[in-house]
Amino acid sequence: MATDPGTRSPGHLFLRYSAGAALHTTSLRFTDGVDLNDIATIRGDVNPWADDVAACLPNTHSVNEWGIRSNEGTVLYAEAFTTPKVGTKGTGMPNYSSSTVYIEGHGNSIAAGSLFGHMGFRLFCGGCIIFTPGLKRLVIASDVNYQRLADNLNLSTRIFADFYGQKGDVAAYAPVQFNAHAQRVLGC
Repeated sequence: MATDPGTRSPGHLFLRYSAGAALHTTSLRFTDGVDLNDIATIRGDVNPWADDVAACLPNTHSVNEWGIRSNEGTVLYAEAFTTPKVGTKGTGMPNYSSSTVYIEGHGNSIAAGSLFGHMGFRLFCGGCIIFTPGLKRLVIASDVNYQRLADNLNLSTRIFADFYGQKGDVAAYAPVQFNAHAQRVLGC
């Protein structure tokens, strides 16, 4: 039987980004032991992640703000980027083919027999992902921007963790789906 490793993620790092008038938030967990009050160090964590996320979004999107959230959902700190990070990926499909990509992984157990969990974050990417309907996944290695995002998350020792605060690795595939509901409601 698996045992509780006794560690926990202290909270979440989040990004807020816009797609025209629609606002989106995405977040990932910090690893166990990260001090949520150390804003200067966390700023060093968020900038590369925000740059990588912007590179995965079309130029109609921009990453505007970042912050720290408790596990209960309370915003502990939020700050706007001095200059919004505008998406750099071109569009390959029409806007009505808006898609959602889910970057996911699993925690690396700290000891044999220890529990580990799932982690991930969702991106509303507009029409920039070209995929065949029904395929339902993006091969991370097939897109240089998503590969760089995965590589940098895998190299980080402070972000992309599971519930237990254990560092994880990005999976080789990212589920993708057409975003019909959000497209109708939010226009993204």
